[in-house]
Amino acid sequence: MALTESQRLDLYERVKLSSLGEEGARIVMNAIPTIDWTDLATHDDLALLRSDLTAEMADLRADFRIEMGALENRLQRSLVTWILAAQGVTLATLGLLVTVLTLVLA
Repeated sequence: MALTESQRLDLYERVKLSSLGEEGARIVMNAIPTIDWTDLATHDDLALLRSDLTAEMADLRADFRIEMGALENRLQRSLVTWILAAQGVTLATLGLLVTVLTLVLA
């Protein structure tokens, strides 16, 4: 629980009057930081931050989907290219095999 400034001053006076004295009161006050109320986030600040983060995350998701789609297209093209190349090699090998068999059997 944060102390108000008047509570801090009251605490300072009570500690100063105790056996700790003025030096002890200064030490206690240094251990309890002051609060600048303008540094605290309000509900409106948090709502704005949430809105900004939500929008940014939506943008990142959209960019991610676009990048993944592009990657998927490149992978599909590469796969088709490799399949066609493998079929070409298979057909060339079969053609060579037929030619060799024709020469051997003739």
